[in-house]
Amino acid sequence: MSYHINVLIDNYANITPQLKFIIQGIHDNTYQKKLPLRVFHQPEDLVRTVQRGSYRQAIVLSESKEHSEALLRFLNENTIHPIFIHAQFPSAVASFSYIAPNLYPAIYRLTKIIINEYPNPSMFVGFNEDSFSDKCKIDGFITAMTESGVPYKIVTNTGNIEACINDVISKITKYKNYICANDELALLLIKSLKEQGLSLNDFNISGSSNMKVGALSKPSLTTVMGDRDYYNEGILAVDTYVRRYKSKLGQNIFINLDCKIVLRESTHLKIKTPDVSPILPHNAAKFVNFYENPSISKIDRLEYLLGNCDEIDMSILHGLIANKTYEMIAELNNIAINTVKYRIKKMENNLAIKNRCELRTYLCEFDLNI
Repeated sequence: MSYHINVLIDNYANITPQLKFIIQGIHDNTYQKKLPLRVFHQPEDLVRTVQRGSYRQAIVLSESKEHSEALLRFLNENTIHPIFIHAQFPSAVASFSYIAPNLYPAIYRLTKIIINEYPNPSMFVGFNEDSFSDKCKIDGFITAMTESGVPYKIVTNTGNIEACINDVISKITKYKNYICANDELALLLIKSLKEQGLSLNDFNISGSSNMKVGALSKPSLTTVMGDRDYYNEGILAVDTYVRRYKSKLGQNIFINLDCKIVLRESTHLKIKTPDVSPILPHNAAKFVNFYENPSISKIDRLEYLLGNCDEIDMSILHGLIANKTYEMIAELNNIAINTVKYRIKKMENNLAIKNRCELRTYLCEFDLNI
């Protein structure tokens, strides 16, 4: 085995309930790929270990915005490429990758759906200024509310959850809609309203992390995120780690995962098929999707193919470009003719082409030095 999967679990992430699902995804994918896994809890331990090997990257879990930024600087100073899960650095110029849910448009859409049916004063509950996720959520909420022209308020979470909920309850008669930073806060708010003897039919409450307990609560909780999104982030983190290791290109990889809106009883909505497109906040650049262009798609498929080629595959491609026969390629590589055919067929499938002539044309089109 030529490399390990390094994982750094920061103390700021070690207490989150989502961590076990992310870690399970990492464990399952490394087990399936038969890759050894090393888990660190101190960045200094990671640096000391990685310095003895050539695999200078690590999957990083950290919920704190401030501490994640410090980790990014520390790891880059030690020439280690971090692959963050659930954390984004949209304006940072550094060596890093990330896998994160696209929470901004999800919360934007959810807020718009609620406001369209109930254009009443609304509140965002539990904003944590040191959370990447909460920053995305609050941007989506504010943009939707500003567009709608409906009054809103933000209640921050400074770590004292009881004080946060009590602050909300003290203003409960002034607001109709409550978008909570997570499902836990939404469930605590519902519990407090019940204890106060208030009718839940008078309020629309939503979370944003799709916990199973929210699906089973009374009323069931409106939220965002898919059932296995956290698990899939762990799966994708390992795939990204392996892709970067094999490609040797050292590029940053950014993966934004779409979030599903889950409409349930707690928002009392008549609409069941949300379809609202978000407008980006004023300080964000508009994403231009050019990857569906046929020419760009060709290059992307080729990049994927080359990233999965070993030395024999590359030698076979060299033989194809030189217009050599199967027999000649097999002899040059000291392998069976059927092995050559099998490997070429896999390449054709990866590129969605039919035969080796098309494969040769594909390679020659970009004048590759193979």
